[in-house]
Parts: sequence; C-alpha cells; structure tokens
Amino acid sequence: MYLYNFFFTRFFDVLMSHFETDTCSPLPPLELLWKSLTDSIECSIVVIDRSYRIQFINRFEGGWVAADMLGRNVFDFVQPSSVEYSQTMIESVFQTGQACAFDIESFDAPNHPTTVYSVRAVPIQISGAVVSVVVTLIDTRLAQAAESLQRESQQNLQKLLTLHDRERQLISYEIHDGLAQYLAGAAMQLEAFDHACRPHSKSILTDSFHFLEEGLRLVGASVDESRRLVSGMRPLSLDELGIISAVEILVDEARIDIPHVEYSWSEGILRFCPGLETTVFRIVQESLTNIRKHSDAHRASVRLERRGDSDLAIIVTDDGIGFDLTAVAANHFGIEGICQRAKIYGREALITSSIGKGSRVEVVLPFIPDTRNEQQSQII
Repeated sequence: MYLYNFFFTRFFDVLMSHFETDTCSPLPPLELLWKSLTDSIECSIVVIDRSYRIQFINRFEGGWVAADMLGRNVFDFVQPSSVEYSQTMIESVFQTGQACAFDIESFDAPNHPTTVYSVRAVPIQISGAVVSVVVTLIDTRLAQAAESLQRESQQNLQKLLTLHDRERQLISYEIHDGLAQYLAGAAMQLEAFDHACRPHSKSILTDSFHFLEEGLRLVGASVDESRRLVSGMRPLSLDELGIISAVEILVDEARIDIPHVEYSWSEGILRFCPGLETTVFRIVQESLTNIRKHSDAHRASVRLERRGDSDLAIIVTDDGIGFDLTAVAANHFGIEGICQRAKIYGREALITSSIGKGSRVEVVLPFIPDTRNEQQSQII
C-alpha cells in the first residue's frame, strides 16, 4: 500500500503541476483518475514487484481475467520459451534502473491463440532503489493488421493507378493515331490548296484568302492541342524512348529558362513498371516546372539513382532564391502533387529549402521491375 500511495502521489503531483491552474477545475480523485487513464489506454499495463508478482493490471487480452492474475508470478503468463529471456530483461530493469523494450509470447488461456506482445518495462524508484516495474504490452497483431491493411490499400491504389494509366495511354494513342492524324492531313491539304491557287487567283478571290489562312491557323492550333492532350495523359516519349530519354527531354526544355542543368543517372536504370515510370516523370517534371517558374536559378541538377536492389531515388536541386516551407500556400499543387505521388508508394517526399539557398527535392520510391515483356510472352 505504501508503494501505491507513493506512486499515485507522484503521479498526481506531476499531473497537478501541469494542469491545475487558475483557469482549470480540480482534477478528479486520484483513484478515479488512475482507473480512467488505464481503462482508456488500449495496451495492457502491469505493475510487478521485486518478486515478479503482479501488483496491478488493467486488462489482458489472452483470455485471462485481470482480477485472477493479481498476486501471481508474471512469468506464469509467458510462454516457457520466452521466460528466461523476458526474466533477464525485467531483472536488468531492477538492477540498473534503466527502461528496456523487447518482445514476448504470452501463455494464453485455453482456446485462445498465442499472442506476441511488444513490451516496454519502466522502473519505479523510491529513494534510488527500484521497487517495482511498470510493464506495457501491445498486441503486435494489431500493428501487423494495421500494416497489412495499409499495404493492401497501397497495392489496390497502385493497381487502380496502373489501370488508369493504361486507359489514359489507350486514349492518348487514339488521339495521336486518329484525331491528330486527321487534323494533320487536313492541314496539309489546305496548305496544298493555298500553294496551288494563290499564284493563279483572280483579284476577286484575293480578299478571300484570309479565310483560308485563318482556317489553317485553327487546324494547326488543333494539332498542337491534341499533342498537348496526348502528353498530358501519358507522354509518348516514355513508351517510345524510355524513362532516361524522356527525362532528358524535360531537362532540355528546362534549359530554355535555366542556363545550366545537369542530368545524371546510375547504372541499372533502364525500364521499370509503367506506373512507376509515370510517377518518376511527373515528379521530375513538376520539380523542374517549379524551378523555372519561381526560383530564378542559374543552375539545377536532376539525378536518377538506384539504391540497393529495392529503391530508386529522384533528386532535383537548384541554386535559386529558395522559399520558406512553412509559408508555402496550401493550394501550392506542385509540391503537394510531389508529396501525394510519393505517398501512393508508401514513401515521403523530402523537400528542403530556405530563403536564398535554393531547394532540394528527394523522393525515394520502391523499385518495381518492368514485367511488360513477360506478360506479352505469356499472352503469346
């Protein structure tokens, strides 16, 4: 009882020092506060004494009733294979006064599956001596289930994006091979008519040629617009030239506004899955667009880099005026688009910048090999 009075009193003093002010009402009684806190926490909380006996437990997910566990040796509820290791870890807390973390398998009640817990043990000290240890146990199945659900969601999203990318690709081919070709053919016919008729036209028709010129202009604009739509859906350069050359085209376009743009890539980067190629292309495209529009940079660099067997890094830097990340507007779709594309693959975009010191965009994505040739061979 002395131990609990001490522990609860210290617990209460800390809470009171933080929360009891002139503008706050007094906290509830200590026992009620402690019970509410331990009941509201999803993990199991166990307090054990120097003899490893359970002094307090809020709940246990292994099928045991918490009240029946009080006073018993905590290792009665640990799988025999985990007892020696877990006892060594708990004893080290008593001996050193240092917290530790480890995993154990519980000895669950009949008809309950064995559970693996992630454990953290923290000492309770009185006058410099460890008198008890507070142990928190988190059922790893919950974390594993959450991770599995997140992976499944990401995989489903990637499948949807791949399907969406293929549909956009088919539409772009339809525009390129159909509408754009018809428009280009119409433009050629009108130009041929213009060249054939103009030298022999009578004065009465001369004033009508401006209608033909306007028609040619509109057809030309339609051809340009169809090409822009094709590029927006999925750049044909990705399919025709591959990611290395497609990014090189972006770099060449950026050199119109940025005097010096370096481009490099590591060996082993040839082709990878279409969805990933599109993501890499768009991240580089958006990064270079931001530099061209906002940075007033003289130098920039783009690098595609393999990191081990599993990752691909995109790194874009510039020496421009930089910006304050905290002041970037929420509707700055360029940076937001880069971040969202990284999240699709379960990764984060690392964007660093400061006023007058340029900026750096680094995105590390999982490398997904190209399986298109394998799929085609299976179809054949």
